[in-house]
Amino acid sequence: MTVVTMLVSAALVLASATAAQADGKHMWRHKTSDECLFFAYDGNQAPVDVGIHGCGFNDLWNEQYNANDDTYLMHPGNKLGSCLAAYSNDDVYVEPCTPNNDWQRWYQRWTGTHWKLQHKQTGRYLDSNDSSVYLGPGGWNNDNKYQLWY
Repeated sequence: MTVVTMLVSAALVLASATAAQADGKHMWRHKTSDECLFFAYDGNQAPVDVGIHGCGFNDLWNEQYNANDDTYLMHPGNKLGSCLAAYSNDDVYVEPCTPNNDWQRWYQRWTGTHWKLQHKQTGRYLDSNDSSVYLGPGGWNNDNKYQLWY
């Protein structure tokens, strides 16, 4: 019975650790604030910016996995032509997707308890001070609680 319990526990851990490793929709909640990564629209109803606030309609991200480099494109809601992006100034926002643009690609790193979203081009991590969203330094296994998402 102990062996069966251990196997079931191991399977549950593995399943939760790989749950984000597929195309689909995900609502990213910030660990410290329990609020969601959201996207804001401009006057033409195009997503242009990101922030963090109470979870609602503008918080669902459509993720597209690329097995060639183990990264994701993160599209706001059903706007598949728009992507979460960041550049070397650490600002994070939404822009039109462009082919083979590593500034729009993200790794999903499992820390053992939460996820960290690592920007492919800069190697920095999606970070928040509970009000704004930006890229920050760190490692996938460090304990910076402001870079943890679930």
